[in-house]
Amino acid sequence: MHIMTTTAARTGDAPAARRRTAETRDKGTTSSCAECKRLRLRCDKKIPCITCTRRGCASICPHETLVKGVVQGKRLVLTTSRQLYDKIDAMRKRVVELQDAIERMDDKKEVRIASLSSAQEDGLPELVGKLALEHEVFFGPHAASELFFFYDSSPPTPSWGNAKPRRCILSQFMARRLAMPGVVDVAQLFRVLPEEEIVRSSLAYFFENVSWIFGAVSQNRVNTLADAYYKGDLCPLTEAFGRQRRNYAVLVMSVAVALVLDPHVEAVPDAHHYYTLASVALAYDEALENPDLDAIWTLHLMAWFMHLDGNPESMSRAYSLAGLASRLCQNLGLHRDDAGWNLPSEAKQERRQLVWDVLWHDLCLAKTLGRPSAFSLHHFDARLPYDTEAYLDDEGVWKQSFAAWNHCFASAVMHRVHAEAFGAGSVTRDTVMDSKPRRMDHQ
Repeated sequence: MHIMTTTAARTGDAPAARRRTAETRDKGTTSSCAECKRLRLRCDKKIPCITCTRRGCASICPHETLVKGVVQGKRLVLTTSRQLYDKIDAMRKRVVELQDAIERMDDKKEVRIASLSSAQEDGLPELVGKLALEHEVFFGPHAASELFFFYDSSPPTPSWGNAKPRRCILSQFMARRLAMPGVVDVAQLFRVLPEEEIVRSSLAYFFENVSWIFGAVSQNRVNTLADAYYKGDLCPLTEAFGRQRRNYAVLVMSVAVALVLDPHVEAVPDAHHYYTLASVALAYDEALENPDLDAIWTLHLMAWFMHLDGNPESMSRAYSLAGLASRLCQNLGLHRDDAGWNLPSEAKQERRQLVWDVLWHDLCLAKTLGRPSAFSLHHFDARLPYDTEAYLDDEGVWKQSFAAWNHCFASAVMHRVHAEAFGAGSVTRDTVMDSKPRRMDHQ
């Protein structure tokens, strides 16, 4: 009887015992978590337990379990990852909407380029690397590649074909004699020097109207050379004149450029004749073996002369001459910082002015033709020259001269943009989009 009473009491207390067990389980003190039970692992009955923490599923402890069999590597995918999938789907839909919007914008702003109609170009493969940006077209490494088409056709008749026979014959004679150094009569250069009136008027037009474009050569220096030749300070048969052949080349090239640009003078044949005389003077004096600033000045003006010529092949000649001038600058160390060198301040200013003018023109030609520049961005640290032509505007603010602005623009924008956009590798859209604000916002 006593045993039956005890059994009944125990039977009546079973629901209460189960409630106490559930309460202690919720406190995490007496029961294993659901995940440990599912995998039959030892549980320390903490919240979260060490087992779930080590397995990377502490967020589901103690009541939830993982989806069976969903494993990626050593990291388990939780049941709550459905929220992540929903966000991914929303982002995917948003990306599609953005792509559709970009396509609609490109359709409105697309620049249509007329295809070439000549039969010669029909078989050419379509050039790659084109990217339409607003109203501009970015051609990348294929810029100005149409210039190569001219090489397959017959060369056009030069505009200077009606040059005076006497002067052309003299230039050809001197050029042939250059094959034997030292046998050219130096006095011939002096005899064919332009008339003083032509030189004076041409130099006046050059420095008054167009010298700001070319830089490099100063007016005082060229006028001093003209005075030395026409006032008899230099005799053509003396040793001093032999040392001044490069100065002679600078003088005649200044006259040649002025004749090409002066709208009031129709003397293009004479301009090409003077260009030939400058080439003869440089070649006779072996400027490549013993370069100096005068040789670089002459090559710089010769490159500009070809740049201004109307011959289709002249742009390639200008690019080659600008590259040669750049190499001579590097031979003399003009591309390096000369602040620590024991040079007079005038010499430093002259060197810096020259190398930055050469760099500016070389970058312009390289950008126009889509070809590499002769100067490497990683090997150029020459300082900018002092702006001796800065001026005050009406509001009392200092303004840069055109030459100083050119140098700053080449240093801050052109050199870097050309290295990024015209390389041999593919150009990303981000690179192009980043380069445009740098060019447009430069002041």
